[in-house]
Amino acid sequence: MLFLLVLNNELNKFLKMSKFNFPDLPYDFNALEPYIDARTMEIHYTKHHRAYFDKFTAAVEGTALADMDIVDIIKDIDNQSSAVRNIWLQGVEIVW
Repeated sequence: MLFLLVLNNELNKFLKMSKFNFPDLPYDFNALEPYIDARTMEIHYTKHHRAYFDKFTAAVEGTALADMDIVDIIKDIDNQSSAVRNIWLQGVEIVW
């Protein structure tokens, strides 16, 4: 349970966005070297992760979800449409 509380707190900090703005990473791309090189991090975050983010925002555009906070959408992800749920879950698989 403690893990979920910590994860939720970190997720809330990371996802503080004003209506789905893609946030900068809270660290430099080279922060994980020598385990993950800066170029890999840059490509993964700015291209791959960004693509999931863009698909997610496109899926909620024009729906009631567009006016919701992203954290509230995620908390209730099991009850969202399959389009929103699948894009989110695919993106989470990549991140985690």
